[in-house]
Amino acid sequence: MIYELHLNALDGQLPPITTLIKALTEAGIACQPQPAGTADGGADYFSIGDSAHGLEVTVIDGVISFSVPVTYHGQAAREVFDMVWKAARYVQTVIPTPLFDPQLGHPISVDNAFDIEKVLMAYAGLVRHLQSFEL
Repeated sequence: MIYELHLNALDGQLPPITTLIKALTEAGIACQPQPAGTADGGADYFSIGDSAHGLEVTVIDGVISFSVPVTYHGQAAREVFDMVWKAARYVQTVIPTPLFDPQLGHPISVDNAFDIEKVLMAYAGLVRHLQSFEL
């Protein structure tokens, strides 16, 4: 199970992969680019993984998706999301569009403490929910 956040390029134009890798690296995300491919719908995509944190960044059809595994608790969750916020801020200097949280159903601002807390609360709730099913 993952928690996703999206940046949509309004005109479909994304920054070069080197810009995205720089943003992720500066945010502390260890980038391990995966080969580009074609999704089921025929759209080109590529992904960048960080095996140390389980993060994955996927780019497809003008959308950059940040995927966070639903396994972190407390301070560890905050630290992982801090990396996502830093990367999103950097990418937003090139793509001035809000980050969208599909779990909450609306855009969020990485510079708004209230929005960040809402995301962390939703994430923590999902972690608790999944733990309730563990044997």
